[in-house]
Amino acid sequence: MTGTGADDATRVRHGREITEAAAALWSRQHQLATRYAATEADDGGGVVVVGAAEEFTAWLFDRSPTWRTLHSVRVTGESENPDILPAAMRNNRRIVDDGLQMVSVFAEDHCGPDVLDLLASQPIPYLLAPVPALNLKVVDGGAVLLEGPRVDGHRSLMSVHDQTSMSLARRYWRAVLRASRSAREAAEGRAPVVPGLTPRQRAVLALLARDVSDEQAAEVLDISVRTLRSEVAAVKTLLGVSSRFAAGLELGRRMAAARAVPAAPGRPGR
Repeated sequence: MTGTGADDATRVRHGREITEAAAALWSRQHQLATRYAATEADDGGGVVVVGAAEEFTAWLFDRSPTWRTLHSVRVTGESENPDILPAAMRNNRRIVDDGLQMVSVFAEDHCGPDVLDLLASQPIPYLLAPVPALNLKVVDGGAVLLEGPRVDGHRSLMSVHDQTSMSLARRYWRAVLRASRSAREAAEGRAPVVPGLTPRQRAVLALLARDVSDEQAAEVLDISVRTLRSEVAAVKTLLGVSSRFAAGLELGRRMAAARAVPAAPGRPGR
């Protein structure tokens, strides 16, 4: 089998492998969470009670500098706090520069053009895979971070390291990794939402839409604030607008128009 048919068959097979592995890991996660909720016993693992997404992020940022390796699967969507991804990228750049070996995979079908532009702008090799259904972090090959039960009304995070959980986590990770491709490759292979912008300018525009400060945006892109502001000026000129706010609105309008365009004949939509 060759050509598009082979690609489609491979995608279906990879999707099935990911779904089956995710279901097995989710069942184990649910078992551990239910057991903890009933007995408050960790069974050799650990449950850390954290609440909103910002608290999860702060908890991870505090501990990640001590890690040596990190394998991460992240299911992200439009409803996520827009500040979290740039903040995570800044943290990732710092800890990778300090020696962390990291591979991070995002759910391809949940990545809008702006997320893709941000991922592609990074020297860290962010990857995309179809249909991951479960967030996962495997730390130093010996512990897996999964969402835990509700504790006193708050979300929680489980750090588990029993043999069964680790085996299921590794199976899921291998299935996701087999299906992955480079975010940069994906970004280069699609028509840009705003023609005429360089890849870095597309990332700048995505950051503007998130109302990230110049200093934070420059850190994400590893450029000076002066260079960042020069790129902002170029982006506004190409969009035909005079303010950053207007640039963000124009980006949103164009992204909405791009999502509304039907798939070409013979190419299934997502």
